[in-house]
Amino acid sequence: HDGACKPLAAPASSRAIPSAVAKAPSPGRRPARTSERLATPALIGSSRSKREAPPPPPKPSPPPPASPPPSPPPSPPASPPPSRSTPSPPPSPPSSPPPPSSPPSARLTVLNRTLAWDGVPVFLSGVNLAWLRYGNDFGNGQSNAHFCALKDVLVNTSRAGGNSMRVWLHVEGYKTPVFDADGVVVATDSTGSLISDMRRYLRAARQLDILIFFVLWNGAVLKHQRVKDLFSDMSKLDSYIDTVLVPMVRSLRDEPALGGWDVINEPEGSVAADVADPNPCYDTTPLARTGAGWAQPTEPIPMEQVLRFVGAQAAAIHAAAPASLVTVGSWSELASSDALGKRNYYTDECLRGAVGAASAAAGARLDFLQVHSYAHKGKFNPTSPFLHSEADFRVSAP
Repeated sequence: HDGACKPLAAPASSRAIPSAVAKAPSPGRRPARTSERLATPALIGSSRSKREAPPPPPKPSPPPPASPPPSPPPSPPASPPPSRSTPSPPPSPPSSPPPPSSPPSARLTVLNRTLAWDGVPVFLSGVNLAWLRYGNDFGNGQSNAHFCALKDVLVNTSRAGGNSMRVWLHVEGYKTPVFDADGVVVATDSTGSLISDMRRYLRAARQLDILIFFVLWNGAVLKHQRVKDLFSDMSKLDSYIDTVLVPMVRSLRDEPALGGWDVINEPEGSVAADVADPNPCYDTTPLARTGAGWAQPTEPIPMEQVLRFVGAQAAAIHAAAPASLVTVGSWSELASSDALGKRNYYTDECLRGAVGAASAAAGARLDFLQVHSYAHKGKFNPTSPFLHSEADFRVSAP
């Protein structure tokens, strides 16, 4: 459990909610010093002040017995005290604390085309951890040592001034979820600990004022046929949604450190590029010669199936937790903007059209767009978000 990890050593700092949207650093600007770091949402229930308090003074000698002794201060502990969420005595095997009995009043939301914490605009700056163990960081009897390794990254991120973390979950589906011989999803993981491991991680992030964005899948390197079948076979995708996604979202929806759900990392890596279609949502000829489709040179996935895969999961998340935010980690602005890119494939119209049934498609939307940008030989593409304002992209979602 958390008490077995080494003590947190993050330096004390002011983490007040900003009164206005913090500005992103200009390209090439030196990293901010600790005193200049961007303000972070103050997550409800944080025990930072208790964790960062100096150790108590040594116990004084008791006064003579003739007069009642004053209450002496406590002796310094011989070992680091357990966290607030650690049960006493510790359970065996370790388990995550139960979810809160009532939802918190503050959470990350979209407000006037920007992200806001408890109604106050915030600028998120953090880390794409991706993974420590590829597709096996949560569930399958996660060891305490591995939890502590994940927590160390959170501590280091907090020290550097970060307030958000992007963490990959199933990735390519080799470790989670559990598929049967027919490719139907039958369990979250081999030990049933996936959700409790995620909750435990969220609570560690909460203590450090870090928001977590879980990435469900990875389209940049997609080799597992079981996961490819989720794109082409709606019944198999439904088995994942019903067995894993909905229970997971419902169980974690009230965790304050949950920033949102990223359905898939860079789905354009697996899409069939340069395929004509009368429906512009599925026509990928604008992506010809852009590099899209790099992960599937022989069996690329049609854009319609990609959008259905994204839209169905987004709809399920919104149905299970209406306040939760959903996004997709698009590989480039080329697939996310009609203005500076080639085409925005992730509009509400495209996602809902791919899902089909009106009842199922109601929540098929992205709450905010996410664009990845890579420098080549020290320079970004001319259309990179690092070189433009949000308004230049002319998209409907922030």
